[in-house]
Amino acid sequence: MQKNKFNFFNFLRDIIHFVKIIILAILSLLILYWIQDLIGITWKWFRPLLGFFNYFLDISEVISSNSLQVINANIDYKYLVAIAILMIFYIITHLVYISIDSFENLYIDCSELVRKIKENWFNNKLRKEQILNEKKINHYKIFIQTQIKPEYQYKEQEISLDEQNQILIEHLIKRTKVCPKKFQDGYLFSFEVFDQVDLILKIFSKILKSNAPVDYIICVQTVDEANNYDEQLKSLINLKILNKIIAMSDTIYRYKFNDTKEFETTALGVYQKGLINFSVYEFINKD
Repeated sequence: MQKNKFNFFNFLRDIIHFVKIIILAILSLLILYWIQDLIGITWKWFRPLLGFFNYFLDISEVISSNSLQVINANIDYKYLVAIAILMIFYIITHLVYISIDSFENLYIDCSELVRKIKENWFNNKLRKEQILNEKKINHYKIFIQTQIKPEYQYKEQEISLDEQNQILIEHLIKRTKVCPKKFQDGYLFSFEVFDQVDLILKIFSKILKSNAPVDYIICVQTVDEANNYDEQLKSLINLKILNKIIAMSDTIYRYKFNDTKEFETTALGVYQKGLINFSVYEFINKD
């Protein structure tokens, strides 16, 4: 369609250019006709054109029928008027020719503006659809697992991991109002409102600052039809990244659509499981 429009402007330019050539040709023939009148002869090849120029000069004579005597020649003003008319037509056609360029540039600018408006409209529509689709993902899970810190493993006093886990889980149940289930060697909490994930992340981030003699593995994973959250959680757990709240890229992507974000996200690295590569990110409390 765009190419056809440009061809249309080129077609108009060709027509106007052809009209300009015709006007110049008529002007040249008019001068020859005038020369014939001055010298009092008529060329044979010019006779088929006499009717046209006689009619044209009759129109010019209506405008001015005066004449001027120069030496032995009588110069009729009708010829000057006819030449002036042709020159005016030539100037008009030339201005039209220039105007076509201006209209073409205006058309290009308007087309580009319309294209950008359509593109922005489409991008905004696409983004709204993305937001709606991502906002549908509300279910998410947080896994937590503990292990005795290395500095306590060889001390005389015995530290019970079961006891530490019991204290931890009781605290988390009290704060989150959610009872976890056993998963792998840890506990899995299920939540339903991802837009409020910051409230839950704050609870888990405070655990990392505790003086308990244990290290933590904490993994966050959204749940929807497109992912296998069990396998994703297992992949995160097997990395054994301690004392950080970690997640995969799909969870981080969903987090970007939350209206408020009290945590920063940063990439920890790209890992491989079999033939599959996956990126791991960390939630960092801004406070």
